[in-house]
Amino acid sequence: MLTSNDNTVLAQIFDPEAAPSGNVVIDPSLPEDPVVQNNEIRLKIRQYEKHIIRSVESILNNSPQLRTQGLEQGRADLESLLESYPESASLLNDYAQIVRLQFGDQLLVASTATADIASRTLDSLNKAISLLTPSNPQAAVSPPQARTLGQAHTQRGALLHGASKATISNPCLKVIVPSLRGFAAVDLAEAASRDFFMGGRYGNEVAKGLAVHTNPTAKLCGQMVQDAMRREFAPQLQEI
Repeated sequence: MLTSNDNTVLAQIFDPEAAPSGNVVIDPSLPEDPVVQNNEIRLKIRQYEKHIIRSVESILNNSPQLRTQGLEQGRADLESLLESYPESASLLNDYAQIVRLQFGDQLLVASTATADIASRTLDSLNKAISLLTPSNPQAAVSPPQARTLGQAHTQRGALLHGASKATISNPCLKVIVPSLRGFAAVDLAEAASRDFFMGGRYGNEVAKGLAVHTNPTAKLCGQMVQDAMRREFAPQLQEI
């Protein structure tokens, strides 16, 4: 049974009217994070974040076993950190990024990831987007806020598109996230396209490119998504 929060999130993901139009106004004078505004706490989060991302980046080209171990450790470190800072949209976004690196963009369907991990990943992106999205669609956002929103929308779009593509390729596969069960592949594809649009609207160049190639009837090459995923993760260390 879906909760009221589940229904709200689903309405935001699948409502075609939910995506605002117009350009995003970037205001460098605004707080980096509208929720975590304490400078000391934000600096502490950034230091932890930098350490985890460096550790993950250092193992990406290692053997499969070491890579898996490193990603498992990175995911565990972020889960522990989120217990202390559950309102940090940046950490929520990082968590989803590491899970995607570990399990790929089809983790919302039957995969090596568990339903709990898949649900937590989607919930993390939903929460990051909810925390940072202004109540007024025309309101200005800070550069870090826009960057995290762009990444979170792009990641959610990649997961929704991965689920759509997987269920089209193999109708026997089912979405393992309870809140998404019952949605057809075309619904997932449309939602993914809207997320890519929103990611591009917030300045994510990967999303801008993917938005052009995604629509309910077009198929996106899986390798394109994987390459885009790597491109979006690598620059993060320089942006922190």
